[in-house]
Amino acid sequence: MLTLKVLPLGPLETNSHIIHNETHAIFVDVGGDPTPLLSYIERHSLTLEAVYMTHLHFDHIYGLSHVLRKHAVPAYVYEEDCYLLNHALLRPELYGLPPLTIDYTFTYIEPGQHTILGEPVEVSHTPGHTRGSLCYYFPQSKFVITGDVLFYQTIGRTDLPGGDYPTLATSIREKLFILPDETLVYPGHGRYTTIGHEKEYNPALEEF
Repeated sequence: MLTLKVLPLGPLETNSHIIHNETHAIFVDVGGDPTPLLSYIERHSLTLEAVYMTHLHFDHIYGLSHVLRKHAVPAYVYEEDCYLLNHALLRPELYGLPPLTIDYTFTYIEPGQHTILGEPVEVSHTPGHTRGSLCYYFPQSKFVITGDVLFYQTIGRTDLPGGDYPTLATSIREKLFILPDETLVYPGHGRYTTIGHEKEYNPALEEF
């Protein structure tokens, strides 16, 4: 079983995840100043293997440059989301925040079966919030990281470029709601939930 630590970071309190075994770790999304993430792995004597992104909205990669300057590891994203990198509507300056620094190159990951930290992981393409949103399901550890696709009793925004409600609802029903009900759901913002709870109580999907 892997250990998962969630740290809300940055101006939008984006959930940034540390997943690790006894010796190695990964980050999923880096929403702000990554000092708490970096301090955690240093305190636990963990080697950082990689950083994985659920999608490329600025609040999920805001602190990525800082991490990659300290650790020469790959930063994985689905290529289909790269339309966002130069999209003016998603620049943090419009929120009164400093510009986003992208002084690195992404490594592309394909949806499908992968091995991360010695465990099988299903990487699912779940468009609707963005075109290239990914979810990461760890079946042995019984959790899924959903980014801004699925939250506690709600779903991600679909009014931003690349968003589409029917597409998002289909992604959730066909890629996430097929997982076991007891699967823990760790979203990009807010509290955790379970697949079973969202199947029964999520009002955002009732109209679909």
